[in-house]
Amino acid sequence: MVEAESDTQFWRNCDIRRASYRLALFVQQSNKTFKPILRKTKNIIDVENATADKGYDSEENHRFAHKEIGANSVIPLRYEVPLNRTTGFYRRKPKRSFPYDIYHQRSKVETVNSVQKRKFGDELNSRLLKMQRREMKVTDVVYNIHRYINHFVSVCLGFLQSQHFKNLTVTV
Repeated sequence: MVEAESDTQFWRNCDIRRASYRLALFVQQSNKTFKPILRKTKNIIDVENATADKGYDSEENHRFAHKEIGANSVIPLRYEVPLNRTTGFYRRKPKRSFPYDIYHQRSKVETVNSVQKRKFGDELNSRLLKMQRREMKVTDVVYNIHRYINHFVSVCLGFLQSQHFKNLTVTV
């Protein structure tokens, strides 16, 4: 599970789990990572929206995001069923009016993931899970440094270019 800031596209938090071959087991593992990642993120910054894909849809996750974190949970329902058959108070809320504009901010996080894989490789060299987590955290830190440098350079170049055009005089 990955948590990245959608405005600046910087990594904030991540958790690595080994992939499972069974879908049911994968859903259980996904739900296990939701609460710890959201808690860690809440300790770092204020969480306004907790956005996740359909794999994290459960009344427990919706309730946790609303009650304990104080965030709006933007998780689509896993199955399309009528409102009267949708169970849970917090799962019914997005059924009435789902905030698609907020949900589609998730694509920025996927972009961060894609850029990181293209820049620094998409495989880990370590065998042990502990070392894979360390390697991934180092890659995340290097990616953030890369983003900060690129952001700084683009701001400086923009500033220099604007000063250049400011002093430009045109004669006819």
